Amino acid sequence: EEKPSGRLGIGFLLTPATEPLLPRLTSERDFVDLVLGPGKLPHIKGVKPPVQVVCLSMSLPGVEKTVALLKDSGIPTDRLYIGYNPEQRDVTPAEELKDLPGSLKRGRQLAKQIGARFLAGPGLRFMEAHEDLYPEAARLCDAWVIQSQRLQADPDTKEAVPVPEYR
Repeated sequence: EEKPSGRLGIGFLLTPATEPLLPRLTSERDFVDLVLGPGKLPHIKGVKPPVQVVCLSMSLPGVEKTVALLKDSGIPTDRLYIGYNPEQRDVTPAEELKDLPGSLKRGRQLAKQIGARFLAGPGLRFMEAHEDLYPEAARLCDAWVIQSQRLQADPDTKEAVPVPEYR
């Protein structure tokens, strides 16, 4: 069994401002997030393998719309994650947060419909108040993202660096 190299994957939200950074992503641990809409399907094709693409939504209805868009797009799903990022804001319905494990199960079922993997990254403030959910929630996902600005990585070496050095 191959052991991880210790290097971190890096990723960012794909926007016009971050698009020039795409060449720095070279590993299967690297990723690009995007909020999928009809005009953004070509952006997925522009991300070169082995970099992963996370199609991000903040609610289960958003996950459903993303899956529907991808289902008929002809885009291969081998590098795709369906990302679910529930947070205590107006975008995520309160009932989804009240039953986070149930919401994660539903999100994973939706991702499986198109053969994509499922990534979840609930808001850090919510998870700090619900640390008891970590073990169960993490098992319900193919990838679990802890949203924190406390851990940063150098984009060239992909080694963790202190926040002041990163900035």
